[in-house]
Amino acid sequence: MKRTAAIIAIVALTAVSAMAYQGGFRGQGGGSYGGHGYGMMGGGFGGMGAGAPCYGLNGQPANPVDDAGAKTIVQDYLDANLKGFTIADIVKFETPRGGMYTVEVKDNNGNLFVFRVNPFGRLMGPIPAKTVK
Repeated sequence: MKRTAAIIAIVALTAVSAMAYQGGFRGQGGGSYGGHGYGMMGGGFGGMGAGAPCYGLNGQPANPVDDAGAKTIVQDYLDANLKGFTIADIVKFETPRGGMYTVEVKDNNGNLFVFRVNPFGRLMGPIPAKTVK
């Protein structure tokens, strides 16, 4: 019994050492969480750290949105879902991955709502900003 336990321990230690030596746990692009390098977002081999390409939904390369694209995204949403709302102002601010837009929208009563468009065209909102009573 002791001899069997000792053999199993030696085989397990050898296997763990071999995997660690070959980079089976973290290196070689395998990563610790589905190929993301060291940790979840670290910059290991093939990781997603700084300088890595940006990807949109479903792993497809994302195309950055410009001023006209952000306005079009919000206007299409307003035309489809919020009739009578108009774009009042668009403000661009820079993030590490590109320009993000804050779009102020007014309704017929003067209520103000805010939409956000991220650098890859995803629309967030409406967020109530000012309500006229």
